[in-house]
Parts: sequence; structure tokens; C-alpha cells
Amino acid sequence: MPRKPKPPPPPEPKRHERGWHDGSVVEVRPGRFRAFRARVKNADGTSSRPSKTFSSREAAEQWARGDVQPDVLLLGHWLDRWLALRSPTIRPQTRRNYRQFVRDCAEIATVPLADLTTEVMQAHTNLLLGRWARSRVNAWRSIISSALLAAVPRYLDHNPMRGVRLPKPAEQPPKAWRAAEVARLLAKAQGRAHEVWLWVSLGTGIRQGEALALTWADVDLVNLTVTVSRARDRETRLIGPTKSGRVRVIDLPAELVPVLVAHRARQKPKEQRVCTSSYSGRVPAPTTLQTWIRQLCADAGVSSLPGHATRHTYATLALEAGVPLKEVSEALGHSSVAITAQVYAHVLHERRRRAANAIGAILAPKTATLHEIGTRQDA
Repeated sequence: MPRKPKPPPPPEPKRHERGWHDGSVVEVRPGRFRAFRARVKNADGTSSRPSKTFSSREAAEQWARGDVQPDVLLLGHWLDRWLALRSPTIRPQTRRNYRQFVRDCAEIATVPLADLTTEVMQAHTNLLLGRWARSRVNAWRSIISSALLAAVPRYLDHNPMRGVRLPKPAEQPPKAWRAAEVARLLAKAQGRAHEVWLWVSLGTGIRQGEALALTWADVDLVNLTVTVSRARDRETRLIGPTKSGRVRVIDLPAELVPVLVAHRARQKPKEQRVCTSSYSGRVPAPTTLQTWIRQLCADAGVSSLPGHATRHTYATLALEAGVPLKEVSEALGHSSVAITAQVYAHVLHERRRRAANAIGAILAPKTATLHEIGTRQDA
């Protein structure tokens, strides 16, 4: 008896070949095609899905994609595209910041690129200045300007963010602990969970993520150097490249060696990370370190400083001690010396004043002698 032929395999489901925000097209009747764009969020909090009818499928697909004319490409769609293209090339933390900056454009996300003007962007910038600090708005302006610049000249004939202005920043030098306060903090931190992290941060000026990514292979206790090549992401806790992507070598203070040796002796032999808790043996979370340093400051009678306090303290004390600006900039991992000079301008001004006073002290005897000679000649 002949075998029954096997039934043909079921057809594979059709895959959606359009990209994100490409929309869709439906033939509503012969010769009429209705195009739908992706759903967008309106300024009042509601959402809508724009649609339009065309006499040809090609024109409908063009409108659904929104990539032909700037009057049909919305700002929100363009920022989503730009972010998708940039995401593989930036660090996770940077990607999260960019995503937040894109969300800050929600009120103008439905504005077509053709309607974007400097006045529109300035008005939205003024709106953000009422919500956020100037530094954050300045970062937002820089990123959105880069995104709009990528649309020139295909969708825009110029970048509407170029003329956007911010109020002049107030002079707010970074806050740092004085030398006496550092001594009290280190004395109070002795025997506590994250003493090593505090020593490493104050002694090298490296970023928190870089300190948490340090391994013992990066530390050379013979030549007193530490190699900074990786950083720990704040959210994912994954190890990746540093903020600049570069590797730098920093000199270690000799006073840090016994602290590191004692901490290594307490660790398990297989432990590779340097800045682990003395109690649990685990690498601490950034929030844990914030709580710990806040409590340490309270116990030591020292003001609790926000942000990169250990980093600013390292730079301030090093510059006040006469360390050249370029060496401090390299240790901090800044992309240029100009950034270091701008952030710590107040310290450099004090150094220049001390230099002028020192030169004045040297010139003082000669100035008095010349003055006496001039007085005699006048007489």
C-alpha cells in the first residue's frame, strides 16, 4: 500500500520588515492607500496615531516612513532614529543620559522638523530651565544640538539649536575637603568597611566607577603606580572602558601601600577586585558608598559634600601643592588640560597670586634700593 505523501509544512509567518517608527500602509479600496505612522505622545499627555490617504502605495509608504520631506518627519521620530544609531557606539551610562534628554523633548516631539526654529528651541530651553539646573540643561542642549546637526542638510538647512542661549553661569567652584578634614576622615575611616575605597579615591583622584573596577593586577606596589583601564557601570554593574576610552597610569602615594597590603591580607586569595568591603568582601554599590561617606562625615564632624567630592579634593590639594596642571589633568583623565583649568580656575588664581607675592618678596629689597637712589638723585 503506497504511503500517503507528507503534508506540506505550514507557511512561515510573515515578518514585519519595517523598522521602528516606519509606520504601516493598508489598501482601503482599489487605488486608495491609507498610511499610518507610529503612535506619538501629545503635549497634553494623550497619544494619537497620525494617518493619511494616498492614491499610490509608494507615496503612502514614503509618508509612513516620514523620511522624505521635513514637514512630515517629526522631531520625536528623528531623535529616536538618531539615538538608535548612536546607541551601539556609546557607554551604557551615556546611553541612559541621552535617552533621558530625548524624553525631555516630549512637549515638542510632535513638531515637524520643517517647523523647528531657534525661537521654538529657545522657548523649550527656557521651559527646561524652570525644571532643572543650568548644568543639566546645558548638557541637554549640547546633545540635542548634535542630533539636529545630523539632520543637516538632508532634512534641515541649518541647526536651529545654534542660536539657543543660556543664562551666564554663576561662579560655583567645586567643593572639596581641606587637608585637615581629609586627615580626620581617614582617621575615622580606619577599620570601617570601605576604608580602602576612600584611600584609593583620595590618593589617586580616579572616578568611582574606575575605583570599583580596579584589580590587583592593575596595582604595582613596587613602582607605586596604578593602571586605570576599565570602569564599572553604575546601573548594570558591568565592567567596560573608561569614560574617555583611554588607559592612564597614576602614581600612588607611598602612604597608601600599607593600607593596600593590609586589605589584601584580609581578602580571600581568589579575590581580584581592590575596593571590596572589609566585612562582606563584595564590591559595594554606588548608593552604599554614598550612605557610608555621609555617615563617616557626620562622625568625623566634616561637611558632607555632594558629587565627586574625593575627586575634587585630590585635584584641589594637588594643585595647591604645586603639582603642574597637565599632570593633574592626566591623572583625572580629562580629555584636555583646558577642562581642568576651567573647573579649577579658582585654585589656579590662588597659585598665581602666591607666585606674584613670592616674586614681590624677592624684588622688595631691590625696589627699596632703587627708590633710595631715585630719592637722592631728586634731591
